[in-house]
Amino acid sequence: MIHKYRAWDKIDKLMYCDIHRGIKFDDGSEYSFVDFLDNKGYHEWIIMQDTGLKDDSNEERELYQNDICTANYDCPVSFDSDPHRLLGTIEWDKEIGMWMFDYGHGSMPLSCEDLSNIVYVGTVHENPELLEAPK
Repeated sequence: MIHKYRAWDKIDKLMYCDIHRGIKFDDGSEYSFVDFLDNKGYHEWIIMQDTGLKDDSNEERELYQNDICTANYDCPVSFDSDPHRLLGTIEWDKEIGMWMFDYGHGSMPLSCEDLSNIVYVGTVHENPELLEAPK
């Protein structure tokens, strides 16, 4: 599997996809993948890796680190037979070396068999309001 990466430009507030191939900008300048990793030049980049998983409602959309998603959680100890719908973000846990679904009150492995119907709704960079608590 070839890992894919995207980058959020903190200065211009834009997302760039497929940066592992390098990017040619409208002004003619070019960035290689190494340039993104080195945070070279004017831009400040946040680099995100794909998880290897896809959105369950759209097989063409890949899920990346810092994506905001909803997911069904079929809690094995719940007396409620209906799965709970959770809103959370996809994060990499360096200590245990796996993708996690962080739903605010905790987290669980993204590969957990109790999680299903994972659907992309935005990114923490482009749509931070999705994670704000209701007023």
